[in-house]
Amino acid sequence: MNPKLNRSEYKSTESYLFHLYNDLGCSDLKVACSFRKENGDTFWSKWLSFEELQHKDINEIVWKGYTRKRFLEIVSHRSVMDIEVMLDIDEDPFGSKKKEDIEKYSQNLCRIMKKVGCSFEAYFSGSKSYHISILFPQFRSLKKFETEEIKKKILKRVCADQAKFHVKSMIALEGVPHWKTGIIKQEVEYE
Repeated sequence: MNPKLNRSEYKSTESYLFHLYNDLGCSDLKVACSFRKENGDTFWSKWLSFEELQHKDINEIVWKGYTRKRFLEIVSHRSVMDIEVMLDIDEDPFGSKKKEDIEKYSQNLCRIMKKVGCSFEAYFSGSKSYHISILFPQFRSLKKFETEEIKKKILKRVCADQAKFHVKSMIALEGVPHWKTGIIKQEVEYE
């Protein structure tokens, strides 16, 4: 059985992140928060190691006055996992950035993956892009550069955001309000 993100199985953000860290073995998981200023600009917290956060007291300050407990309640981003191919689809293969073209392409891509038996989870937050996560535990048996090369080839082939090949790339966190739209990033199912 293939591992899954299973965001809907976890009530709290912290328990979901613990699942990614512990159950899926993502020991280098990083998390961050985004904030909107009154003028509409967005600023970001420091990226914090989830493992290091787990070793902090619940009331210990971890970043600019935020306790560990509060920071984990408002986390809005996570790093791409070492075993994950994150397809961040923000345009179609023809370069269209129209929301309806991106949705149609994402749906078709998911249908093809389903047809060939590829296990994945697709998420949408009301912004224009779709995030499709595919987990490959086998990546851990490869050298880091080999995994990155495979990820790069897949991302290029499906016209996904090329920056998402690396574990030092952040993605909007599943199950919390998206930093641009305020809409909760939820799993979408395609027939």
